[in-house]
Amino acid sequence: MRRQLFAVVALVLWLVGCSTPQPGNSNILSTPSSGSATDAEVLVPTLTIASTTPLVSDPTKTPILSPTATLPLPESTPTASSTIGLQPELNISLNPALAANIWKQSSKDSRDIVAAEAKPEFPVYTLEGYPLQSLVKPRIFVLRVNDEEASGEATAKNIANLREILQNKPDLGAYPLAGVNRPRYYVPWLVPINAGPIMYAQVEYLDFQNGVGVRYLTQYAQALSVVNNRELCYTFQGLTRDGKYHVIAVLPANHPDLLAGPNDAPNGDSSVWGDAEKNLQYMQKTVQELDEAQPSSFTPELTMLDAMIRSIGIR
Repeated sequence: MRRQLFAVVALVLWLVGCSTPQPGNSNILSTPSSGSATDAEVLVPTLTIASTTPLVSDPTKTPILSPTATLPLPESTPTASSTIGLQPELNISLNPALAANIWKQSSKDSRDIVAAEAKPEFPVYTLEGYPLQSLVKPRIFVLRVNDEEASGEATAKNIANLREILQNKPDLGAYPLAGVNRPRYYVPWLVPINAGPIMYAQVEYLDFQNGVGVRYLTQYAQALSVVNNRELCYTFQGLTRDGKYHVIAVLPANHPDLLAGPNDAPNGDSSVWGDAEKNLQYMQKTVQELDEAQPSSFTPELTMLDAMIRSIGIR
């Protein structure tokens, strides 16, 4: 069932902006025609806390693109257990500083239990040799919008909301900041999960080869938490201009001024996990610093990640 598919997790944006969005070009993104899709889609930002084991070659995955190539992925790529011919296909230009290979894998061969059981299958693209080890896996997903909308009213509303944001491109700001203790513009995720975004910063709209989207830094948690280099990620949420496909990237990101891990405390003050007011003050200060930081101060550099996102084409 499609509902099973969307239990994989979907983080579709979570952002701000209290004022009414500026009028935009209504032709930027079109609404796809109705009808049931035959291809599978994934649900994304799997902020499923992934294994911390370093990435290794997996017999169920086949390398698709070398870091020096800019060629599109082939129509279908055999794996150890099946042939992946799922559409749509991802075209991407891969910087060798970001990955040694990009792998295409069938969801049923993935190590994510929920994704492996999802029907129908969908392709999962993983960046192998990414420069950071994190609790978040570096992956790209492409979802068919019709399948998302058919999964239920909530996801249909979320896609409509994302579409409106990308048409109007309001100033989303950052969260939380002094005087901004709750998001002023809410872009919900596709399906509720047992975690929520505790912050976002460095929001920027990006065009890719046949679409438009928004990227930002974020972190998810179940309770009061600290922003740290094991859980912070760069995410991109976009739609193709024909309105058919939803493109998502989830990529680990670090900053030298952040805490090393989720169990570290700012200045050794562990009360940030139990005192909501102290936690808010800490978060406001940290998000302000992150939002004002130069793109080159992050690892990987945000401009390098942006360039890879801009190279994406969906066919």
